[in-house]
Amino acid sequence: MCIAWWYSYRDLASLCEINMPNHYPTENTSAEFEGPQSNIVYDAKLAAEAAFASGGLGFCYTPGARNILPEGSKYRPPTINEFRYSVFAPITQGAMGIIYWAGYLCKPPYTEEVVFPVTRQLSELTPFFLGKWLDEKLQCEPSQSSTPLLKKLNLPTVSGCLRESDNGKYLLLAVNNRAEVTLATFRVNIERLPSQARDFITGRLVPIIGGEIKDLMGPYGVHAYIIEQAE
Repeated sequence: MCIAWWYSYRDLASLCEINMPNHYPTENTSAEFEGPQSNIVYDAKLAAEAAFASGGLGFCYTPGARNILPEGSKYRPPTINEFRYSVFAPITQGAMGIIYWAGYLCKPPYTEEVVFPVTRQLSELTPFFLGKWLDEKLQCEPSQSSTPLLKKLNLPTVSGCLRESDNGKYLLLAVNNRAEVTLATFRVNIERLPSQARDFITGRLVPIIGGEIKDLMGPYGVHAYIIEQAE
């Protein structure tokens, strides 16, 4: 079930077992990240609060993944960077599933260039999403709101979550909620931290110093740090 308006999630939560919220910020835009992309995080946050308050296990988010649009549509297909943010940002808020809207309205080369690459990344990280939630052991900075939209929505500049898979590896998933490059700091309170982590999205190695990862995040950037326990 999809409850259409985020201000109704709480009131209508008892009517469905799984809510499938969605927000498509490319309406009336012509350039990447021109729209209110951080509305996705706000939408997911409210969906999570409603699901947990009603005793549910979570919700599934429904990012826009289509490039076959009706004539005169006010929307445009998201770029790969916009699509990646729309897929991973809801997970930082507690989304337990991602269901695209709409696979049957996609055609090449958009599928190969945008949808499939992000889907592969999502699929390969599934063991972490099905693992332990350790969000209380993660602190993300900047935690304050830094744009007019983030202040209006009361959202942090950087959102993140920490998950542990069955094999003992950790995933620190983080998103930048603004359209400017951001220097982020992640404090991880777990034992046997190694000296570096690998960003699954880019393949880069980043140092872990004193339990902290400091890294630059691009506009609405997504980082997925894989952290293995030190010997």
